[in-house]
Amino acid sequence: MIQDAADDLRRIRDYPRAPVKRAAYSDRAAWLMAIMAELAYTRFDQEDDSSILSLARELAELTDTEQIVERLRGLAALLGPAREGGATKNNALLRRALAAGEFRLKGVLFDAATDTQGYVAVRRPDDGPGMAVLAFRGTQRVKDWMMNLDAATTQVCSSGGRVLGNVHRGFNDAFLSVRAQIGPLLEGDEDLPLFITGHSLGGALATLATWYLNGDSLAACYTFGAPRVGDTGLMDRFRTPVYRLVNGVDPVPFVPPSHRTVSLAKHALRIVGTVISPAEKLADGLVKFQGYRHYGYQRYLNVCPAGPTGDFPNLRVEFAVSPLVRIGRVIGRVLRREFNRGLRCDKYHDMGLYRAKLRAFAQKRQQDL
Repeated sequence: MIQDAADDLRRIRDYPRAPVKRAAYSDRAAWLMAIMAELAYTRFDQEDDSSILSLARELAELTDTEQIVERLRGLAALLGPAREGGATKNNALLRRALAAGEFRLKGVLFDAATDTQGYVAVRRPDDGPGMAVLAFRGTQRVKDWMMNLDAATTQVCSSGGRVLGNVHRGFNDAFLSVRAQIGPLLEGDEDLPLFITGHSLGGALATLATWYLNGDSLAACYTFGAPRVGDTGLMDRFRTPVYRLVNGVDPVPFVPPSHRTVSLAKHALRIVGTVISPAEKLADGLVKFQGYRHYGYQRYLNVCPAGPTGDFPNLRVEFAVSPLVRIGRVIGRVLRREFNRGLRCDKYHDMGLYRAKLRAFAQKRQQDL
C-alpha cells in the first residue's frame, strides 16, 4: 500500500499541480487527497510504543510462566524485523513515501485512549504554490467500528455557549482527543492553504476538523467513504467546502441512517407495534439516529469494472446521486445480471479502489485537454 501510494505521488508530479488557491473541486486535488488519506494508514512509531507499554503492564501483572513467555514472543515480534535498522524510526516509511511527492512530514497525531491517528505534511516547491495537508486515518480495527456504532450525539456550541447543533459523540470525542496536537504541527506554515482529508472514520474526523478549525487558511476538505457526522444545525456553518467522494455501493456513507430513513422506519415499526409491542420500543430507540445528514458536495464514482491496464474506461464522476438512486442502480444491475460478483459490497469501501479510480479519471481528463 505504501509503495503504491508513493508511486502515485511520483506520477502526479508529471501533471500540472492541483490548484491550491481556489476552493473549487479539482480532479487532481481529489487524486492527491486520496493518496494522502491512504498514507494515513501507515503504522506510526507511537503505536508500537503504545503496544510495548501495554505488553509491559501485562507482564508486570502476570505470574504464570507460560503466559509470560507468550507475551514476550509478542514483544519480540514488535521489536523484530519491522524495526531493525531504524526501518520505522521517526516514521521513516511515511516520510519516504511523502518525499516522493515533495512533501515533508511535520508530525503525527496520536491518542491511544481513543485510538485516533493522523498526520500533518507540507510542501513548499520552488516552482509553484505550496500546501499543507492534515490527514486522518480511517477505520481499521474492531475498536474503531465500535466507535462508529455509538450513534449517540453530543451538542456543539459557539464560543458564547449557544448550542449550534449535534454531532456524533464517538467521532467528536476522537477528534477532540487530538485537536490540541494540530496547532503546534502547523506552526511556521500558517501561510499555506490547508487541505483536510480522510477515509471512512478518517473522513468523519476530517469533516469535524473542517468545522472546528474554521478559518480563512482552510482551502478544502476531501473525504472518501465517510459516514454521516451530525444534524442540520451545522449545515450553514461550514465556511470551507467539503467534497464528499462516494464509490459505487460503498455501505459506510449510508450510516448512521438519514432522517428520512429513520422516519420511515419509525412509522413502519409503530404500525407493527400495535400488534407486536417490542416493535414500538425499537421505534423509540431509533430516535438517537434522528437528524443525521451529510455535509458538503457529493461526487459519486459509478460502479464499473477495471480495464486490462488498470484504468476504468466506463468510469463517471457524477454530482449528488441520492442513496435511493444508488440502491436502484444496484438492483437493476443485479436483475440484468451485470453486477460484478467478484466484488462484494464492502470492497467498494477500500481506499485503494478510491485512489485507483480517481487516478484513472484525473489522467483521462488531463489527456483530453
